[in-house]
Amino acid sequence: MGSFFFDGFDNLDLRYTAVASNSLPPMLIPDVLPLGEPGLLVGDPSCGKSEFAQTISVGLSLGLPVLGLHIPDPVPVVYLALEGSKPSLMARIHRISREVAPEFDEDDAALLDANLHLLTPSPFSPIPKAERLENIVNNIARLSEKVRQPGLVVIDTLSHLIVGDENHADSAREPWEMAQAISNGYGWTVIMIHHLRKVIQGTGAPFRGRGVADVRGSSAHTASARFVLGLSLKRRSRSAYTGQADPGVAMELKVLKWNDGPEDFTVQFRRDPDTGCLKKDDMEVPGHNGEKPSDNTKAGRLLQILQDPTLSEEESRERSLKLFRETKNPETSLRSAVRHLRNKGSIP
Repeated sequence: MGSFFFDGFDNLDLRYTAVASNSLPPMLIPDVLPLGEPGLLVGDPSCGKSEFAQTISVGLSLGLPVLGLHIPDPVPVVYLALEGSKPSLMARIHRISREVAPEFDEDDAALLDANLHLLTPSPFSPIPKAERLENIVNNIARLSEKVRQPGLVVIDTLSHLIVGDENHADSAREPWEMAQAISNGYGWTVIMIHHLRKVIQGTGAPFRGRGVADVRGSSAHTASARFVLGLSLKRRSRSAYTGQADPGVAMELKVLKWNDGPEDFTVQFRRDPDTGCLKKDDMEVPGHNGEKPSDNTKAGRLLQILQDPTLSEEESRERSLKLFRETKNPETSLRSAVRHLRNKGSIP
């Protein structure tokens, strides 16, 4: 075997690959987002695709749960905003950050600044569309050398990378070659935001009745994607004249395609009418006496750590103490918080 050479190809040793020992590949977000794969986030226009992508970007950057989705650890995120205004994007990220971490402090700010990289085209040195693909790969290459940890790349939107007719397979191929180069070469997950085909008014079905065949443009997009996430509106805000409290816009995320994992996973959330942020509806949990601490308060974050089966006792204690490092006596504060969770029935 040592006499063979595979120029231009990597010869994988199955003894050391994750695939050899696990049924599922490593995940950025369990059940939703595999690590090191290129995929699509699709939905109708103005259904909240960018807001969803920005929300999980903040959650991944801070290592905090979002929309009922578990996020194990902070990872670097590159958000490539190819449309929309920069002030609006920055304001939304700040708003989402305070929603994800209600007790947002200097440590959270430093972590967000270190992990979340917002890239927008410069008006002073614009990159021609045909050169954007190579430029994106070069940016990820430089960042990979710096952070030495793969994370998430969000491209908002795919249409800004397509040169020529988006219905032509040749035009669709180049962005996906770029996405695969990032995933295969550097281990990052790539999400490209894209639209569904327009539906003639009065003839369309809700997104829940549509699938990957309704993605706009060439079928090469969905064929090349290793996973496809579909976002849809389930219910719009109630009108003021109903006299009822406005619950916000109800939304649903569904896994439409996943080559290496289960499909049909769904999660529901809503857009808060007061903050404009996406949030998971609070649900009662058995043993909590109907009172579940918010996932991102200190009590909620402590509960997550204590219930994480992947952590050793020493790691669990270290992370728990870190939550209270700014208090006068972290040990006492931690014991008090644990006692409070026990009294509520949250932990045994």
